[in-house]
Amino acid sequence: MQMATNNLNMIIVVISTMLALAVVARGRTFTVGGDAGWRYGFDHLNHIKDYDLIIGDKLLFKYPPGKHDVVEVSTENYVKCTVPPGAKVLTSGSDIIEFKEAGRRNFICSKDNGRHCREGNMKVYYNVPETYASSRKLVAEKV
Repeated sequence: MQMATNNLNMIIVVISTMLALAVVARGRTFTVGGDAGWRYGFDHLNHIKDYDLIIGDKLLFKYPPGKHDVVEVSTENYVKCTVPPGAKVLTSGSDIIEFKEAGRRNFICSKDNGRHCREGNMKVYYNVPETYASSRKLVAEKV
């Protein structure tokens, strides 16, 4: 009986440890643009090649409020640096985007009628894979 109890306790410890590790592996936050944040004239798309995003991770867009913004757009609007009517414009200067599912998401700065996006390279997209194992590295390429 004692051995069965010890085995059960060991199984509980192993399962608890695995669950704890799974939680730690999820929910990381990556700052777009690194320490300097979301800014004009920086190659944000090239910078993300170092990111390894999975479902559950978050992006933090840090910038001076009023100077920039963040808008999630379609791929077509991403390429054209345009914001469709009714799009949600984030302006807090500390905007967090969570990846709850796999797929491509596109973000631009809409300031100066899209000039920050077009001329200042303030556009980036992230393609989160279906499973972590299917793509260890985030695919980043210019459109």
